[in-house]
Amino acid sequence: EKTYRQFFNDGHGWKSGLPSLPYPLYGLNSLHNKFPHDGVLICEGEKCAKILHQLNWPAVSTILGAGNVGKSDFTPLRYFKRFVILRDNDPAGIEYALNVATEIRRLMEDAEVFVCNLASDEKGDDLIDWLIKTLLYGQLWNGFEELEKLLIEPVSTALLVRIRETMIPLEDCSEIGFKSDFTFFDEDPKPLEQH
Repeated sequence: EKTYRQFFNDGHGWKSGLPSLPYPLYGLNSLHNKFPHDGVLICEGEKCAKILHQLNWPAVSTILGAGNVGKSDFTPLRYFKRFVILRDNDPAGIEYALNVATEIRRLMEDAEVFVCNLASDEKGDDLIDWLIKTLLYGQLWNGFEELEKLLIEPVSTALLVRIRETMIPLEDCSEIGFKSDFTFFDEDPKPLEQH
C-alpha cells in the first residue's frame, strides 16, 4: 500500500493539502533545462520526474497519479513543440499516455508527441524499475534517494540511448490508438436535439 501527503506553496510558505484546481504539473521549475533530444519529458509519477531532474533534464508529471490528467494545468507547456511521454508498462500507463497526449494536442495541434515504454519486460514497471534492473543492478539505490554524482553521467547516457531506441511517434503507437478527434471532445458524441 502507498500513502501520500500533499503539500503546496501558496506564496507564503508550504501548506498541507492540495492547491486549487487545475493542479499544477510537478517539476515546472525544470523546464529551463535542456533535454539532449529536445523537448520535455512527461512521466507517470513524480518519482520518475525527480530522477530526470537529477540529470538536469526538463521533466514534469501530473500529481495524484495517472487518473488525474484532466485535473492538471498543461498550459505552461504551450511554449514547447516536442514531448516524450514515459509511460508505465501497464494498462494505466497506456491510458495515461493517451490522456496526456490529448491534453497536449488540445494546446498545440502541431506538437510532436512521442511515447516511450522503457520497461517493457515486466507489467507495471517504469523508469525507476528499468534503472534498478539494468544500469543500477546491484547498487544500493531504492529509487527515492539522490543518485550518487558519479552515476549521473552513465545514467544520463544509457537512458538517452534507451529513450531513442524505444520512442514511437504518438500516431504510430498501436497500443495508444490515438485519434486526433479525441483532442476536441471530452465525451462521446450525442445526437443533435431537434425542436
